[in-house]
Order: sequence, then structure tokens, then C-alpha cells
Amino acid sequence: MSIEAELQEARIQTLNALADAVARGDTPVITRLARVIEAIDRDTQALELIHGRVSDYRGGAANGTAIKSSVVKQAHGNGASPEVKPRKLNRKMRGEDARKAFAEQHDMRHVSGTWYLSESRQITAIATATEHPNGGRWWLGVSPESGFETVVLLCQRAEDQLEFIIPLDEIPDSWAALSRSSDHVNLNVREQRDRYFLLVPYGEPLDITRFLGNFRPLH
Repeated sequence: MSIEAELQEARIQTLNALADAVARGDTPVITRLARVIEAIDRDTQALELIHGRVSDYRGGAANGTAIKSSVVKQAHGNGASPEVKPRKLNRKMRGEDARKAFAEQHDMRHVSGTWYLSESRQITAIATATEHPNGGRWWLGVSPESGFETVVLLCQRAEDQLEFIIPLDEIPDSWAALSRSSDHVNLNVREQRDRYFLLVPYGEPLDITRFLGNFRPLH
């Protein structure tokens, strides 16, 4: 079994244990397991980075010119992270602020990454996105795709924020049909005539207007 597969198996086992702890209301165990998940995610990301570097090394060995500048810089002792464009950084910070503010407003406790524990004892994933410049469109993503029971979509606009609280057991078919990339679920929300739709690949758009401001699942 590869290291990646072992990490994935350990993550699944930890998620199952976390679900049991949530059901029992065992806060100390929830906190400990959340830290384990965060550590596994960090190790997984580190492995992905290493795989990318190995590909660069092989390319460089093949033609002498294919090694990416980021690899060359690290070979010379520059371990700095790749440059992030200010606009992208600002958008990320804005999303994190919106997520934390929403969680605080609804007395949700942070578990891991974008996961929070609601007052109703449900693991909830919170995704954020800013509105497309043309208006009425939001592209969101949540990761990982399993382990949580409710997803919150915070669709930010210039003047306000749309908040959709969607229990996954109310949209099982549409959720299963959404596109995946790696361990992310991709969500594409559109506004049409004051109604909001989650686009489903090869299927009819799902009207999610009824979930707008539906805070009941959180409390």
C-alpha cells in the first residue's frame, strides 16, 4: 500500500471516529481528532508537493531546461512560498473572515479546515466565494467531500452576502452528481430572476432558494 493510500485510510478511520465522538458529544475527543485530521491533511499536501518536484527533476534531467524556477530557487536555499497575487490573497482573506464571522454568529466551533461543529451537533462545511464580475455567479468548493452532514454556501456580493444552509440528506442525488476534482466538490451557483440554482452536470439545475437563510439545521 502506498503512503498516499495509507494516509487516506487513516483519514477515513479518523473521520469515522470523529462522527462517533460528535454523536456522543465528547468535546475533548472531537478536538483531538480534529487535530489528527489537520495533521493528515498537511502530510498529504506535503506528499503532493514532493510528487510535483520529482516530476520537475525528471523533466530537468531529460532536457536540462525543464526544471521550474520554483524548484531552482529551493535548490539554492530559497524555501519561500510561491508568490501569491494580491487580488487572490485578498479574496482568500475575505473568505476566511466571512467564514469565521458566520461561525461566530451561529455559535459554531471550529473543527478542522473549513469544518465546524454546529449547535445541533452536526459537522458543517462552510464554503465561500465572491460574485463573478458579471454578476449572479459564484464558484465554490468544499474539501474533503465526505464526513460532513451540512454545507453552508456563503455567496458574497458587493453590498451583502447570501447564506445557503443545505443539509446533504435533502439533496442526495444532486450532491452525488456534482463534479469532483481531487477530493473537492465543485459548486456552481447562479442567480436567475431572483431565484438561485446549483448547477448539476448533465442534469437539471437544483433550485436552492429554499435554503437561503435556512438556519434551522444549525441550531
